[in-house]
Amino acid sequence: MLFTKEQDYAVRAVRALADMKQRHVKEICDSENIPVYFTYKILKKLERGGIVRAVRGREGGYILMKEPNNVSLLDIYRSTGSKMLLNDCLKMGVKCENHDDDNHCHLREALEEVQGSVLDMLGRATMDTLV
Repeated sequence: MLFTKEQDYAVRAVRALADMKQRHVKEICDSENIPVYFTYKILKKLERGGIVRAVRGREGGYILMKEPNNVSLLDIYRSTGSKMLLNDCLKMGVKCENHDDDNHCHLREALEEVQGSVLDMLGRATMDTLV
């Protein structure tokens, strides 16, 4: 499970908004050292994920939709649209390369358990603890 630069920037963008104040994109980029060209794309995904809200107009910007203690790392990562798999064999419908019978692949079972633990931990890690 590799966290992408986009996911890293998404977490940083949300962290810049964790004080619940509206911010311009330039403020977000400057405070979190995120490239501007990437930030618009990321904020659009976060908006679709219900994490931020865009405020249109000259005095517009972005604001966090939920309190930081209600925004988990998992929420942010899922908003980016990434699949977050430890291994390709965990994709639904992918046949295990090591066995004819997927139900008895001990490696797959172990990876599923580890992935479940990681996703659980990401779901418990909220933005209020990361500011």
